[in-house]
Amino acid sequence: MFDIDLIPGWQTALVVSAATGLVFTLVARLIERSDGAKTAVTVVEGALYATLGALGGLLGALFFTYVLPPKFFAIAAFALAAMCAVGIVLGLVHGTGGAARKAVGIAVYAVLAILLVIGGVALWDAGDDTSHVLYIASFLAASGASMGISFAVYQSAHWALGWLLAFVNGSWGALGTLTGLLLHVGTWTFFSRDASAPAPGAARVLPNSERRFFHCWQNGMRIMPDYFFSQGPVMTAWTQHGMWHEAVHVVQHYLFGPLMPISYVAWAAVMGVAGAIVGLVKGNGIVHGAFAWAYVNNPWEVWEYNSAWGSSSPTPRKVSDAVVNPGKSATDLVFGNALAWPLTIAWILLWVVGFALLVVFAGGRP
Repeated sequence: MFDIDLIPGWQTALVVSAATGLVFTLVARLIERSDGAKTAVTVVEGALYATLGALGGLLGALFFTYVLPPKFFAIAAFALAAMCAVGIVLGLVHGTGGAARKAVGIAVYAVLAILLVIGGVALWDAGDDTSHVLYIASFLAASGASMGISFAVYQSAHWALGWLLAFVNGSWGALGTLTGLLLHVGTWTFFSRDASAPAPGAARVLPNSERRFFHCWQNGMRIMPDYFFSQGPVMTAWTQHGMWHEAVHVVQHYLFGPLMPISYVAWAAVMGVAGAIVGLVKGNGIVHGAFAWAYVNNPWEVWEYNSAWGSSSPTPRKVSDAVVNPGKSATDLVFGNALAWPLTIAWILLWVVGFALLVVFAGGRP
């Protein structure tokens, strides 16, 4: 399963990753004119995290290509391409940058989407041999190294944890890392430091969010303007409460890897349709019902909303005021907490056990 010799040139990939991490963090520190101590520490982190992220990507590719067939990765590539299209829409709707900045964002997302579609088509036609392993390994190594460099540049992780998180983001957390990188890209290209800032620049990092175990944008990309948002180890939150609120999702990312986003979307897709029908029948409206069932009652959100960590506290689950019909309730839980917690545990265990059985009985590669 972990025969790294199936990936020719893996040693070179690690060396290139280390050199890239060193150069990127050094340039970042020189641009901001950091002192010698900060520069030295983060340059070492950049080289180390990039290397461990790339190594995680290589080993993660060997594991996932053993367990899953090429068509799964093709579907994942198509889904990521669709996320790029959604990113363009969100950037145009919520982005605070100027027209030129948004044009760059559209171009970057469009290029990424095209490359992902091309890769997805190639993977869809791949055979049952190991020819696709190198492609997947290269892709995951690059994404793992990129997130490692990001963590070093922004000092996102505590020094005692960074090395481990870089490896996990490249391997078990690879899917969340990919979506997190797309969140980075959208923030870098569509957003300025402030809605009224005349000069361009990526959205600012939330003060006092450094040296945790995630990266937090204060004014970054999100789906709804009044809701915090996270993808993998990257989040958008403008308060300490929101930061720790989204940190629960980051922990879910580290613990459950690809199972978290896949099962989240699976629940949202099925229950969203059911909720839309119920909302229509009850007179709450299609959007109200879909939002209540797909998001408010999503097991991963139940866990987050009922958690108290850092400066956060349990928060009432409610339908966004933006989708509440006049005279209707905004606290349409569908599943109250007494029932929601058992459903949450059962839903997560279902996916964990299912994946464990897949690993044991359904290896996709000889």
